[in-house]
Amino acid sequence: MNTWQRRVRLALAVFVAVFAAGLFFALRREPPKPEAVPIRRADPTAAIESRGGVSIQLKGNREQLKVESEETLVYANGARKLKGITVTVTGRAGRSFVLTGREGEVGADDSSVKVMGDVKLVVSDGLTVATGEAFYTETDGVVRAPGPVQFNRGRLSGSGVGMTHDKDTDVLELLDQVAAEIAPDDTGAGGTRIVAGTAALARKEGQLRFTRGVRLLRARRALESDAAVAYLSDDETRVKRIEMRGGSRVVGGGDTPGSLETMSARDMDLAYADEGETLERAILAGSAVVQITGETQMRGRRIAGEWMDIGLASDGATVTSLLGRENVRLDLPPEGDAPGRTIRASVLEARGAPATGITSAVFTGNVEFREGGTARNGPRVAHAGAMNLALKSNFGVLENARFTQGVRFEDGDLTASAREARYAVTTGQLGLSGNDDRTGRPPQVIDPKVTITGARIELVLDGRRVAAQGTVSSVLRSSATPAPPEGQPAQHLPALLRQGQPVFVTADGLAYDGAAGLAVYTGHGRLWQGDTTVTGDRLTLNDSTGDLTAVGSIRAQLMMYQTDEQTKARTPAVTRGTADSMTYTDETRRLVFARGPATQAHLAGSQGDLTADRIDAFLNKSGDEVDRLEADGSVTMKLPQSRAASGRHLVYTAVDGRYVMVGAPVEIQEQLDEGCRITTGTTLTFFKSTDRIVADGNQERRTQTKSGAKCSGPGFD
Repeated sequence: MNTWQRRVRLALAVFVAVFAAGLFFALRREPPKPEAVPIRRADPTAAIESRGGVSIQLKGNREQLKVESEETLVYANGARKLKGITVTVTGRAGRSFVLTGREGEVGADDSSVKVMGDVKLVVSDGLTVATGEAFYTETDGVVRAPGPVQFNRGRLSGSGVGMTHDKDTDVLELLDQVAAEIAPDDTGAGGTRIVAGTAALARKEGQLRFTRGVRLLRARRALESDAAVAYLSDDETRVKRIEMRGGSRVVGGGDTPGSLETMSARDMDLAYADEGETLERAILAGSAVVQITGETQMRGRRIAGEWMDIGLASDGATVTSLLGRENVRLDLPPEGDAPGRTIRASVLEARGAPATGITSAVFTGNVEFREGGTARNGPRVAHAGAMNLALKSNFGVLENARFTQGVRFEDGDLTASAREARYAVTTGQLGLSGNDDRTGRPPQVIDPKVTITGARIELVLDGRRVAAQGTVSSVLRSSATPAPPEGQPAQHLPALLRQGQPVFVTADGLAYDGAAGLAVYTGHGRLWQGDTTVTGDRLTLNDSTGDLTAVGSIRAQLMMYQTDEQTKARTPAVTRGTADSMTYTDETRRLVFARGPATQAHLAGSQGDLTADRIDAFLNKSGDEVDRLEADGSVTMKLPQSRAASGRHLVYTAVDGRYVMVGAPVEIQEQLDEGCRITTGTTLTFFKSTDRIVADGNQERRTQTKSGAKCSGPGFD
């Protein structure tokens, strides 16, 4: 080492030593003591006070609960008070919420937090809740707020009193006095206002649940129930479905004919279109009632039943389908002059198109149709297994009804039955067809005066007009002292029939006018009562006048009486007649048989066997005995004791058994043992009970006897 190097090192060593000694003495001097400042404590009872603070709970390596504050007070029991508190809770699937407030308290075990003053709950998906005080307990993961709260998320907002929020189920519950609103979207649709006792927003299920006096206002409708659940779209901006339970009712939206006006039931399910505004379907259960708007100045239709399924058009109002079950009832109110109608059944299925609304309805199971009815006039009532209704558009005026499966129709004292019936409501016409499935009986109409049966029957109820076809049969009833309903003529059967006994008539067809009391039977007509029978191609009976007419191939068998000239005793006797036509006029007790183009009139009875172009029989007052006979045109009379007379005109009087015949000439033949005796003249008078014959031919009498000869000619051929 060089000399200069040694000198430099020595100098450096001295400098360091001197500097160190100076520094040592300088540091040993005490600085002046500052003036003492007193410490302000936020809470004298607190064991520790600090500015700021963070407390974190971990589950595994995942943060579960973090509590932050601007100022912290720690107490001897482990409890903490925090100013400017922020609580962050992390739930499952990354969901979290933040609870903030002016101050808070943390339990000793760090498992519970109370937040007070301008409390706000913000959930990671955007839900915000504001309140004055809230509690969070980690053991159950629930935030609770006892006082008034306000909440919002997107278009959903509202208020209530009392709240819970469960971090695990992600359910927000409002405990009382709920008022909520879903704001309309950009198009102005989807707005909903809700009032309820409680509400729950179940995020995972996409549900809004309400209880206690629920009332929802949406799409011009008010919805009311004891409880309701609204199912939301995935973005919670639209209502897809609403379930209403207990005392459910929907009002409004029925401004046009055929639209849904009101609904009520124990429970309802309402389904909405994709935009969340338009009601598409409603299912009602338990004492369901639906009101459908009627035409202008007309009351609506009311439908009731235990269960209903209602479909609506794209306007959300027009009813296009309705299915009802159990104790179904449809009320159609009076319209103008038309009466009100009520229909009951087990099942109703009504359908229509969006443009027309309901236009048809099918009822099945114990159907009852009831129309009109006053204290004076009873209702028209029909019973059947099924009924189809045709209506004008929008559940409008009832046009016709078709009944099937054992139909029974009642109109006052009239009853109609068949397998099938078609009722033209506007004209009051009832068409019956088909044999009854249970009894096998063909269509039938019954009223106090007549029973009519036929393969097909058309009945006009007002006026009781009946048209029957196909093996028609009828039973006419009468009494000795008939008492017809008010406004109807008394029933009056022909006096030649027995009063108080039924009269039977069959034919191929029948036209019956009940108001006029006129029955016209056509085709193989046959009328009978006991041993009395009248047949013909056409029979006409007027039961208000007692007149009877028969036309075409007439055959009559009449039960008459004859009075013995000596003893005056009355004995029954059969009178038979044939003709082309027969007319009985009850007022005059006149019975007329007339010939046709090919056949003469013929009458055979106790008075003799009479043939002529026309025979008039005048009956006694009781109509059961001939008082007088008149015959005209080619008259032939066969009498007992092998006698026969022929002429142009004959008069018979029963009181003395006398026959008077005139002609040019009159001829009477008598078959005697010695031969045929012939008497001629212009007038012949002979008597039934004696052999006396008086011939007066202008003081001429010509008698000829042909010995050994047999009589021939009219009456002997």
